[in-house]
Amino acid sequence: MVHGMTDEALTHQIRNDGVDVLVDLAGHTSGNRLLVFAARPAPVQVSYLGYCNTTGLVEIDYRISDVIADPPGSEKRYTEKLVLLESGFSCYTPPRNAPDVSGPPCGESGMVTFGSLNMTGKLNLDVITLWSTLIKAVPDSRLLIFRDELRGWVKQRLQELFARQGVRDGSVEFRCGVTPDQHYLSIYDEIDIALDTFPWNGHTTTCEALWMGVPVITLAGDSHRSRMCASVLHQLGLQDFVAGNHEAYIQLATTLAADRQQLAAFRGQLRSMMASLHADCGVTVTRELERAYRGMWRQWCSKQP
Repeated sequence: MVHGMTDEALTHQIRNDGVDVLVDLAGHTSGNRLLVFAARPAPVQVSYLGYCNTTGLVEIDYRISDVIADPPGSEKRYTEKLVLLESGFSCYTPPRNAPDVSGPPCGESGMVTFGSLNMTGKLNLDVITLWSTLIKAVPDSRLLIFRDELRGWVKQRLQELFARQGVRDGSVEFRCGVTPDQHYLSIYDEIDIALDTFPWNGHTTTCEALWMGVPVITLAGDSHRSRMCASVLHQLGLQDFVAGNHEAYIQLATTLAADRQQLAAFRGQLRSMMASLHADCGVTVTRELERAYRGMWRQWCSKQP
């Protein structure tokens, strides 16, 4: 509706519409309208989802999050005032055409497969080093990395970085696509344990893995971008898969890899756990957001002459 409008025209439209609370879902990502927010067309302005950092704009009053993604002390990172939702800062709606959950691949092959569908830009040297350490620590294991951009120089560069870590030949597989009749989530049929990236976690990627019955190991840091996966896992009661350091990450992954019975149980449980969360989350988060917006508005009204 507003696509194609200039910032000036959109600012004028918002003021004419009498919007009381204006919410941004883009931050500094491509196509954002932060120049509109800088003109303050609404009395209360909020940042929520879409960007895992402060906007740095004093014209944006609040940022919506939760206590896991932004624990006490996080306020110093934001120009916005934090508003923390008790039920978690986000909801996940699974794709309607997602494939059925399969059994754990280690049950047939005898080999544990770690995997990642995170953006390749998140695969920094620290991540590659830790994942390489994990593969070398777990006998009969491999790592499957799936992403559309894993071709050409991107694939070659990652291959070189893993090779420098001394991983076994053939223990890391890079894949860049599925057949036309396959859903991309079907790649989880080949993954036993999903490995989260750091310090920039996966969020939607984490939810997708869990929906496909695949447990996720994460390393929680001290910023929102490095605690998004922890937030999701806490919502599900799976906080035991949140590591606080590199050593704990390795320990969690190796322990889970050795427990084939637990891996099989997760394949049968995680989708129903996610479905239950999805069924409750929409209403719960909506009600919390309504109360939060009402509180913001009342706060603004209380300061008017």
